[in-house]
Amino acid sequence: MSAEHSRLEHFPIPLFASVMGLGGYTLATKAAGMPVLTLLMTLVSTLVLVLVSVTYLLKFMRYPNAVKHEFNHPVRHAFFPAISIGLIIMAEVYFPYAPMLSKVMWVVGASMQFLFTIHILTTWMFHDKFDITMMTPAWFIPVVGNVLVPVSGVHHAPVEMLWFFLSYGLFFWVVLQTIIMYRVIFHAPIPAKLLPTLFIMIAPPAVSFIAYVKLTQGMEAGIDHFAWFLYYVAIFMTAMLLYRVKKFIILQFALPWWAYSFPLAAITIASFMMAQAMHSSSMHAVFVVIAWVLFVLVSCVIALLVYKTIRAMFAGKICVPE
Repeated sequence: MSAEHSRLEHFPIPLFASVMGLGGYTLATKAAGMPVLTLLMTLVSTLVLVLVSVTYLLKFMRYPNAVKHEFNHPVRHAFFPAISIGLIIMAEVYFPYAPMLSKVMWVVGASMQFLFTIHILTTWMFHDKFDITMMTPAWFIPVVGNVLVPVSGVHHAPVEMLWFFLSYGLFFWVVLQTIIMYRVIFHAPIPAKLLPTLFIMIAPPAVSFIAYVKLTQGMEAGIDHFAWFLYYVAIFMTAMLLYRVKKFIILQFALPWWAYSFPLAAITIASFMMAQAMHSSSMHAVFVVIAWVLFVLVSCVIALLVYKTIRAMFAGKICVPE
């Protein structure tokens, strides 16, 4: 087997997390009011989405058994909804430029997300192979996709459908958060390579805040108490993880590093929304500072991830056997 074929066979599904991260950052630049950077990141995100999707499709066509292996993997199976999440994020990115394309991407992404969620949750319920130590925060990814559906869905679908996605997404966030805390406290530590996935814990409350505010028109009517709850949980999760930043800095680069990107982009967007909604509050300046500090942080993280990923690709450290 040639080196090219071998590398295609090992093209990893977690690379779709880069689409989530770049798309999320594109929306963060929009929230920050940077139209030129938003346009640039739209082009970059689109290019990465196309390249990753086409490459993985080729892998599926040539090496279906390798795809099947990933789909049954205790960690990697949770990254398959990153495909649908990427489409849903890009649907929101493209809405100002091409509403019909945005609608097609949303419909495809939301449909795939629902099917992935049904399959993965029932697999968890009726399994004979999973152990508690196999669980990582990457298992949040199917849940995050559902609370994300209303964010771009407000342009394309009935509000009742969007509440359906948000409701069961929120329910399973609480369930999985409980299990994750039990796993990390009372069982063996998460492998160092997968530690960045802890940042995924920021995403469910942050994205739920964005979706909830959009569904309740909170930007105009004011942030209610449940929105405060979601936002402050997300902020606490962010602060808790940044408090232990040294544990993440010393890690050797691997694809799970992309788990830093989308959650940080989500809490950045949520902070800009909070600052805008609280424009007449005495806390307005605080939220503005939080939003811009997070924006600078996620900008640095995205730049580092792109550099590290490109460097690893040229060094032949990606698309290799585990």
